[in-house]
Amino acid sequence: MDNIIVLLLVGLVAGFLASKVMSGRGMGLVWDIVVGVLGAFLGGWLAGGIAWHISVMWVLFADGFGYLAYGAISGHFWRDLRPTGPRPLLRDLGEALRFRLPHRLGHYNAVQRFLYAAVILCICVQVLTGLSIWKPVQLAWLCGLFGGYPIARNIHLAMMFCIIGFLALHLLLVAIYPRTLVSMVASTKAEQEQ
Repeated sequence: MDNIIVLLLVGLVAGFLASKVMSGRGMGLVWDIVVGVLGAFLGGWLAGGIAWHISVMWVLFADGFGYLAYGAISGHFWRDLRPTGPRPLLRDLGEALRFRLPHRLGHYNAVQRFLYAAVILCICVQVLTGLSIWKPVQLAWLCGLFGGYPIARNIHLAMMFCIIGFLALHLLLVAIYPRTLVSMVASTKAEQEQ
């Protein structure tokens, strides 16, 4: 309740000050106050969203660190996700675009290897740029590594879109080939080559 009263007071004061500063160019005292109150509530909601973003960041960071440690120690990255080179990638991409790429559970083709390696790289860059824009003064060296705050913010946003694109592609492929869903959530044996 206290938070609502504070937001209401901030909005009233901001709207009143806006009407005085604009002096005849605003929307009138009442509408300036209404816009100020709406802006205060929107700002309060966005501030809460940023707090959630920062909180969840640490959970995802710990999860990602655990996955990277597991992948490196178990050899999963080297064995299953190491990109195979441009020729197999182009061959498998051509087969995939013609819907002729065979899929065996437990085996990664060249396109999958490339995309998984790329999304892991995107997530690492996402975390580093996120840290650099979260604390640009304390982590100035990291922010400078990405070309400064504005560029780091743009890279952070671009990586987010890449990750969302990867997830959308994943969902589409699971919809096309639903048999793979079971192997993603449960341990299944790899299929033999034919």
